[in-house]
Formats: sequence, C-alpha cells, structure tokens
Amino acid sequence: MAGRLIPHRDAAAPKPQALRHAIVIGAGIAGLTAARALARHMDRVTLIETDRLGSGAEPRRRVPQAGHVHALLDAGRQALEALFPGLEETAQEQGAVLLPVRSRWRSHDGHDWSAPQDTGPKVLSQSRPALEALLRARVRALPGLVLQEGRVEGLVAGTCPPGHAPRITGVRLSGGARIAADLVIDATGRAGRGADWLAAAGFDRPPETRSAPRVRYASTLFTRADRLPSAWLKLASPPQTRGAVLAPIEGGRWIFTLTDRFGAAMPGDEAGLRAAILALGDGRIAALLSSERLLAPIRHFHIDTVRLRGFDSCPPPSGFLPLGDAIATYNPLHAQGMTAAILQASALEEALAGDARDAMTLRERYLPRAMGIARAAWRIGLAMDLTWPQFSGPADPQAEALARSLRAAFAASLLRPQLCPPIDRLLHLNDLELAPELHSGLRPPALS
Repeated sequence: MAGRLIPHRDAAAPKPQALRHAIVIGAGIAGLTAARALARHMDRVTLIETDRLGSGAEPRRRVPQAGHVHALLDAGRQALEALFPGLEETAQEQGAVLLPVRSRWRSHDGHDWSAPQDTGPKVLSQSRPALEALLRARVRALPGLVLQEGRVEGLVAGTCPPGHAPRITGVRLSGGARIAADLVIDATGRAGRGADWLAAAGFDRPPETRSAPRVRYASTLFTRADRLPSAWLKLASPPQTRGAVLAPIEGGRWIFTLTDRFGAAMPGDEAGLRAAILALGDGRIAALLSSERLLAPIRHFHIDTVRLRGFDSCPPPSGFLPLGDAIATYNPLHAQGMTAAILQASALEEALAGDARDAMTLRERYLPRAMGIARAAWRIGLAMDLTWPQFSGPADPQAEALARSLRAAFAASLLRPQLCPPIDRLLHLNDLELAPELHSGLRPPALS
C-alpha cells in the first residue's frame, strides 16, 4: 500500500536522492523553526505562506488565537535558543519577560496562591505576534531562504518504476504552478489540509484520535504599572470551570485571558470582563488590574476538539514530513502547542545532522522522535483533562494512570516541596514521562 514504509535497505528501492531543496508550508512557529533547522543542511529552503507577512508584530489573519496568552514552556524556550542563539536576549531587550516558574510564574491551586519556589523551569512571556516577528526577522536573513507568498493546493507525487514506493516531489499552488523539491514539510497548523493532500495524491490518511476539551477564551490588553511583574495563573479546577491568566508582555503591558470550559458564555464588553475578574475570587488579579486601562478590544476564541494523527502507524510517503499542529493539536490551556512544534523542529535538525542525507532515511530518523514528542504532550494534556467529569476523550490506560499519579503528586507536593521540580519538568515538557524521583516521592515512607 502506498502509505507503508519500504525499508531503506531494500535492494529493490531506488537510489537515495540527496536533500538539497526543501519546501516548508506555513510560516508560523512550526514553519519558522523548521526553516531554521533545514537551512543548516540544505542549499535552498522555500517557505510558503498564504498570509501577507509584514516586518512588525501584527497578528496574522489566519491565526485567530494570536491575541490570547501564549506561554513558551521551558523545553521550548531552551530548544528555541539552540536553534536561534541569542534570541532570548533579543526578546528581552524588546520587552519580553523571563519568569522563573513558581517564583514569578505564579499559580493558584484552587485554595490559595502557591508559595514562591525556584523549581528550575522558566517561561518567556511575550505576545505571540512579537515572537513570530522576531523569528521571521532571523529566518529572512538565512542564506538560501526564499520566502514566497502563495496558497498550496496539493502535493505532487513522483512516478516510480513498478514495485518501487512513490514519493512526494513537490507542491502544487493555486493557479496550477508547481514547485519541485526533495522534501516537503507540512507546517500548516491547526486548520491545515495535509491529510487531505495525502489522500488526493493516493496515499493513506493517518488515523486520528480526538478529544473534546471545549475551551473558551476572552482576552485583551491592559496598561501595566508594575515594572518587575510576575505572571498570575488562576487555572480552574473542578467543579469550577472558569480561570484566568494575567501575564506581562512587551510594551509594558498586561495580556489578560479569561478562560472557561464546556459551553459557558464569555463577557463581550469591558464592564462584563471586569465583573468576571472580580468574580474570580482570588483578589490578586482584580487588584492588579483595578487601576489599569483597557488598551484593546476583547477578543474571543474557542476550541472544542483537538486531535492526534497516528503517522507512526501509517507513515507518510518519502519526501513529506509533518510538524507541529499537522501532527497534533492540544488543549490550549496546557500551553503545549508552540513547545511541541519547536521540539519537533529540533528533532528534524538532529536527524539532518546525523546520517539522514536522503528523504527516506530522514523519515526513519525524524518521525519516531516527532511522534514521541506529540504523544507525550497529548497524554500529559489528556491526563489533566480527565479530571473533569464533563470531558469527552478517548480511552487511554496510560493517560488514566498518569492522571492518578499527577493527582497524587499535586496533593503530596503541598507538604513535600521536593516533588515540585519533577512535576514542573513534566508539565514544561523537559521530561516526557514521570521522573523516577517523582515515583519514589509518592511512595509512603518506609517504617523503621
């Protein structure tokens, strides 16, 4: 079947084709980081984006979620700095705020704000448009990089002799133009049509697993008098469905996002938003915003369902690789999307830096790592969502076991602060499974 792997060592396989030109579809976080990874190893990289890309930090038209809080988790922050050395310093010079988790990236446990504690991870707090603008400036300067505006309408599959696996050899643009390449990266995001393109080209669709977190957002910007700010996360815990995030961003501003789940109505004007802030009950966020001025209209966004595509059980054809939301989308409350995409771009760069000098070998090196990142992030998010009786998700014994362990870990960490670092490493995707010290910390102490 066309979608199945043919081992690279098969004597009947065609001679491997060197990788000299790559196409990246989509210039979001996934596409920009993929372009950086590829540019280190390719003669030419063509980055194709439908939206018109300016030089400033304006949101892209096809990213409706850009106006809401976006947290770059610690694993993503570190991987991004490795791909773009010096980026973090530049971001801070432009107003981004680096916040140590728990000591200045504060969270509310449903009863009170957690005590300040340095657990290791840090969050780079800025708006998503500002981060994308910074990355675009770096990517535009890459040697061999061509940024092209256009809409990809499908994939081009190469013809092969009988018995040989077909491969992807380029893309087809609206209007019928074609661009040939040795490798095509699908970084089209949440609304991308990569699975449709594969099916239209005669390849198998990857199987999909779906869940329904049903998240609602209402966000805006405020002035910020505090010049040494912390971020404040009052995440909802059952039976409450409403939460909020207040985070400092560039321009001396606060970005505020009110969250709710499972169909609740969200405020549409300033009076309703301020009433919702007061109703949070924590007091801290309301006090910080009481004398601040609203700077922007209230933006709304919702995500009802998320999905994971099983490219490991149904690998794509040689010459085509998915990255970021093309593999999996996540509950945005867990802030995993940008970080998972950046980690996958790092995995792509590492595969290219090894002996992956042709498309088939690159697929064999990259895909298991990319899917491992996606499945781990998906399972961590699913484990946290299983707390809600209203949540609709797939049966997943591993996620259910992780949910039980996390509930026990959160409860135990109130009296055992040494459990907080491994919890935070897991939630920030530094670790993709429970650390041994967390397992041992949950065991009852031995009797003497």
